[in-house]
Amino acid sequence: MAGAFGFFMIYQVTGIGGKVKSGAIYIEIVFAVVGALIGLFVGSKLQFAVKTIGTAFIGAFLFTLGVSQYAGHLQQQPDEA
Repeated sequence: MAGAFGFFMIYQVTGIGGKVKSGAIYIEIVFAVVGALIGLFVGSKLQFAVKTIGTAFIGAFLFTLGVSQYAGHLQQQPDEA
């Protein structure tokens, strides 16, 4: 999913859609499918690294949030209205 989103963003930023008027929807679909396939391949090859890095970021956020709540509310959460 991230690969499809990434390739769609590349498609939008490069301006390919503005240059190609006829069949532009098909080009968007091709970019999304190619991005999804690349994301699937890279995700399957780097599965351990993705899990490790994701867990590290989530753990660091929760640790920092816990310390800030204990040590003087250094990181304020937005108030819900």
